[in-house]
Amino acid sequence: MNSYYATCPRCGAKFYKDEPWKKVCLDCWLKAKRKPETSSDSYVMSLKSEIRNLRHIVDYYEGYCRQLEQENAQKANGKFAGHIKDLIFLCHPDKHNNNPKATAVTAWLLEARKELCQ
Repeated sequence: MNSYYATCPRCGAKFYKDEPWKKVCLDCWLKAKRKPETSSDSYVMSLKSEIRNLRHIVDYYEGYCRQLEQENAQKANGKFAGHIKDLIFLCHPDKHNNNPKATAVTAWLLEARKELCQ
C-alpha cells in the first residue's frame, strides 16, 4: 500500500491518501454524500477550513522568505565577486614582501573566488 498526501481536486485541501481509490478529501466526500451535519461536525469542518487557509498563508510566506533569502545571497555574492579581483591584487604577497599573512589571505580569497564561480 502506497500512502502519501494528495490534493483534493474539489477544494484544494491536502489529505492523507492511504488507499489508491481515495480521490477527494473526507470533507468533500461527506458533502457529496449529503450526510446530515450536526453542530459539532459543522464546527470541526469550519476549523479544518481555517487550518487549510492558514496553511496556505504560511506556505506563501515561506516561499516569499526563501525568495528574499536567495535574492539577498545573490546580491551579496555579486558585490563580493565584483571586488574580489581587486582584493587579491591589493593583498598579494608580492606587494607585501612575501608576508605570511598576505599569503594566507590571498589563498583564502582565491578559494572564495573558486566557490563564487561555481
